[in-house]
Amino acid sequence: MVANRNAEMAAAGPLGALVRRRLRELGLSYEAAAARSSGLVSHGTLHQLASGVHGGRLREGTIQGVALALDLPQSKVRAALPGDVEPRTRPFVLPPRADQLDARQRRRVLDYVDRLLAKP
Repeated sequence: MVANRNAEMAAAGPLGALVRRRLRELGLSYEAAAARSSGLVSHGTLHQLASGVHGGRLREGTIQGVALALDLPQSKVRAALPGDVEPRTRPFVLPPRADQLDARQRRRVLDYVDRLLAKP
């Protein structure tokens, strides 16, 4: 039984180890951690990541959710992803309807983006 558990832990890789370590450090269950993620990640996904049964590919929202759930910067979560997971390569482009914004509104949007990016 212990051998199976050790094999499961090893299969989870760096991301699984990160999830397990942070849950232990924060004293959180999978459910409590998921509740901190603003609905971006479920307790089941956190459990799958921790145990190594998750498929490996994570959407942007899931990465954000894991970071929120574990109180970590997204960069730490990304650094723990398997090497074959490629980062987002497409630039973020506002939809054409954003052209209706005036100069003041555009500055507010950019200010908001800057505040989001400044968060750890």
